[in-house]
Amino acid sequence: MNDTDVVASPIYQLGKSCWLLKLASAHPARFELLCDGETHYVGVIEITNNRNLISVSEANWKFRQKKIG
Repeated sequence: MNDTDVVASPIYQLGKSCWLLKLASAHPARFELLCDGETHYVGVIEITNNRNLISVSEANWKFRQKKIG
C-alpha cells in the first residue's frame, strides 16, 4: 500500500484519540461516533452543495490512508 491507495471495505473506521467514526457500506447514509469503544452518537449524513441536498443513499465510501512512519 502506498500513500495514494484507495481502501475499499464494508466498514470504515476513522480515529482521532479516543474518538472513532464508523461508516458502513451497507448503510451509507448513517454513521456512528464512539469514544473508547462506547457509542455516543448515531446519526444520518447529509451533504449539501449550494443548499441542494446530495443523496448519499447509494454512496460507495472509499478513503485514502497515508501510512505514517
